[in-house]
Amino acid sequence: MRSDLIDTFGFRFKQSNQVPIHLYAIGEECHTAHYDWLGTDRPDTNTLLFQYTLSGSGIFSTGGKEMTLNKNEAFLVNIPSEHRYYLPADSDHWHFFYLTLAGDFATQYTQRSSIASPVFKMPEDSAVIHQLKMMLSLAKNDQFTSLFQASKESYHFLMNLQAYLSDLSHHTFPPAIEQAIAFMTAHFNEDLDVTSISEVSGLSIYHFSRLFKQMTGTTPIDFLTDIRLHHACERLANTNETIHTIARATGYQNGNYFSKVFKKQFGTTPSLYRKDKQRFFERTWTIL
Repeated sequence: MRSDLIDTFGFRFKQSNQVPIHLYAIGEECHTAHYDWLGTDRPDTNTLLFQYTLSGSGIFSTGGKEMTLNKNEAFLVNIPSEHRYYLPADSDHWHFFYLTLAGDFATQYTQRSSIASPVFKMPEDSAVIHQLKMMLSLAKNDQFTSLFQASKESYHFLMNLQAYLSDLSHHTFPPAIEQAIAFMTAHFNEDLDVTSISEVSGLSIYHFSRLFKQMTGTTPIDFLTDIRLHHACERLANTNETIHTIARATGYQNGNYFSKVFKKQFGTTPSLYRKDKQRFFERTWTIL
């Protein structure tokens, strides 16, 4: 007989408007009765929710369609929006991880990524769930030490999710778009522009740009920027390379321009992001 589990951590950061994405809440829960949420009736508005089933089952409902979530299935949804998720009468429990992100970069993610369905399968050994488990461990051990650290880990989570969903949906992309994505992924450290990327696709710049936005929900350059900054974050976190070296290694001509792009995306400079010494946040433990 399973018992209810609620192991949830909420974060309320001072000056959270300095970053475009940050952690709002994370946790592991198991419910055996009376679990029901409406997407239009939530206290945590303007957020992005990811919920991953570990065992048991739940129901996710949107647009008049109900979908059962079993083990290794997840849903991704903006709050507020028209949806409902709950423990149905024929399920003895629903055990899951969840993560809620806040900030413009998070709340606009579903529009940028053009997700075909809010519900999808995902193996537990995926990079996405590995990142979520790592973030949950940090929360449990009170190791989120700054707003920028929470922003960095949240960004890594979304980039891992984007990579996974991209792989999941590539079979629906026209060959020209697949070729362009593969080219950007392999050559992100080179001096690329829309012209060089469109040449790989075999389409005119106009047709390519329009089709790319239609299929991916973002522009080719924004897509390339996300790839570059993902690699830049990895180098900032794991190497002692100079900002200039990282800039050149990720496709930027100099450190100044790289820093400008980085700050626009994250709300801080690469140097401060690396040092991660700011400690101007409040942390609260909550049951949501």
